[in-house]
Amino acid sequence: APAWCKPILERMPEVNCAIEMSIGHGAFNLVGRWALAKELKRKGYTHTYVLPNSAKSALIPLFAGIPSRTGWKGEFRYGLLNDLRPNRKVFQFMVERYVALAYSKESMLSEVQLETCPRPSLFIDSKA
Repeated sequence: APAWCKPILERMPEVNCAIEMSIGHGAFNLVGRWALAKELKRKGYTHTYVLPNSAKSALIPLFAGIPSRTGWKGEFRYGLLNDLRPNRKVFQFMVERYVALAYSKESMLSEVQLETCPRPSLFIDSKA
């Protein structure tokens, strides 16, 4: 996650671990992506949702050997993602697009609507 949103993610009970993306927006930095992939590989992740639409963002889970890599079609991501969703524009709102990735290709169109998308909850750490 970008550094600016990591504190928010750390207050979401459904997030087990927020990993800061130290590579700047638009930067290729293949060495940095490889290093982050090694860290993810050690954690043993089996599934990833690639939210940014760039090919660069799909390299890290591929390098990490994560077997299931889900995301929307974009920027030559064929082969980088193995659960490629074809048309994100059928969903008007970004939250719908992200939630849809959690559903199967077959059910996402009928299951995801803005009104039924889960709402995040935050907790306050009184020690912080």
